[in-house]
Amino acid sequence: SSGPMADRSGCGVVLPLTQNGIPSTEIFAKTWLNDKDREALFKCFSESAGTFCNQRMQACRRTAYLKDKFRNDNGQRWGELPVPSPWEVTWYKTLAEREPLKYRMLHPVKTNITCMELALEFALKQVPHQFLVGRSEKIDLIVDHYRDYPYFANNAFLIRTDRYLEVLQHPKCCRATDEPTMNQLLLEQNLPLCFLSRSFGLHPAWGSFGQDFKHKLEVITLKTLVDVSSDLRVPLAGLPIKWSKRSSIERL
Repeated sequence: SSGPMADRSGCGVVLPLTQNGIPSTEIFAKTWLNDKDREALFKCFSESAGTFCNQRMQACRRTAYLKDKFRNDNGQRWGELPVPSPWEVTWYKTLAEREPLKYRMLHPVKTNITCMELALEFALKQVPHQFLVGRSEKIDLIVDHYRDYPYFANNAFLIRTDRYLEVLQHPKCCRATDEPTMNQLLLEQNLPLCFLSRSFGLHPAWGSFGQDFKHKLEVITLKTLVDVSSDLRVPLAGLPIKWSKRSSIERL
């Protein structure tokens, strides 16, 4: 279940705000980051290339990206997406207008290693102020009535059981993950994404740059949470944790 409030609002799914969430990274930044950090993160986004290559791939998303002869009159390579500067959430509309559904999850926070690290660094600075603090104010839903966000990539979500059954019974379900089919269903039924306002979630890293890099950010994140929970004298998930000299995680 996604809850009575989400049902009343017609939400397709309900998502937490995470620092590198697609598409919640901008909402997270505007909610939790200070002006300086938010501007630095958005600057990183806007300075990213629109080709969406990464170091784990042999070539770009389209081979024509690498061929200068495919440039248009504006100097962009064929298929290169125009990256807004200054950064704006109109980015998502550009993806919806120009890209098939499977490419609407493209974002610098996932494909630019510098932006991914910055998003986490800035979010971890806020952990001492937000982790285990509890929310006294009412948490409302941010409802994307006009579907400005055409795709979500997030393993943490709330959805009605009957709607998820529709996902499982969909003719395109499911290769490796239910994510593309869920987005296909939301598109077909014109259902909005909803976000938990003032929620604070951490997703250390995407797997775009290999498991070693991903594990590195996961260790940094967990260490920050352990340190903060120790300061607050609250054990993390009830499990005492110690750190070896190699920074591996050991449970006592």
